[in-house]
Formats: sequence, C-alpha cells, structure tokens
Amino acid sequence: MTSTGVRQVQIALATEVYGMELRLWKEMGERKWGATLRDGSAVIESNFEEDDLTLAKLHILGEARSRAVSQSGN
Repeated sequence: MTSTGVRQVQIALATEVYGMELRLWKEMGERKWGATLRDGSAVIESNFEEDDLTLAKLHILGEARSRAVSQSGN
C-alpha cells in the first residue's frame, strides 16, 4: 500500500458573498490559484491563473457575481 503526500493549504480568502461561501487559496505553481464556491448544496471548484492575490480575488468574486446574477434572472 502506498501513501500520497498531502500539502497544507493556506486560505487566502474565505468569505460569504451573494449568499455563497467562497474560499480561495494558492496552488503549487507561479500563477495557479484554486477556489470553491459553495451555494447551498452545490459546490463549484475552480482552478485558474492570475498574477497576484488581488487579481485572484477579483477573479473569484467576478465568478460569484456572475452566478448570482444568472440565478436572479437579471
């Protein structure tokens, strides 16, 4: 039986916005970020590339806003 190493993840952003829980963290790699959006029972996982933490926050907040707008029908 082999074991797989699991690295510790440091959360860069954890907040609730538009009724969704957002979590953002830095992945291994220069520009790689990971995130989850939790909307009730639905969990959306996202991986993307951005230059820094500020742009990564804007990216995931934009995704949350788009999802909220599409759900409201506007």
